[in-house]
Amino acid sequence: MSYQYPENFEAIEYLDVDIWDRGYVANSHDKVWFELYVTSDFHGDLPKAERLGLDERTSMPALVENVILDHYEDEGQISFCVDARHSDEVAQDLTRYLQLRRSNNEKLNCV
Repeated sequence: MSYQYPENFEAIEYLDVDIWDRGYVANSHDKVWFELYVTSDFHGDLPKAERLGLDERTSMPALVENVILDHYEDEGQISFCVDARHSDEVAQDLTRYLQLRRSNNEKLNCV
């Protein structure tokens, strides 16, 4: 299912600085859209979108919908929407998930 992408985003003030450089949020009907940008350090560790393990079929975090990674490799942007009832939880879950992906990537690179 596809949802309308909102036009007016607001800056998110409190983000995990180890992962996120900046972020924006907007409401669209009963969905909340996020545009999050990873830090240059994080992007250097995981420069390819496929290494994130996020796509339309991702199961972690389970509530993330409509993942858009078209601008990840050039700009470090991850866009997605979630049900408005779960927006706070999912942003935190995604941060933990990406921290784990980064940690696993570093372990693979050390072998």
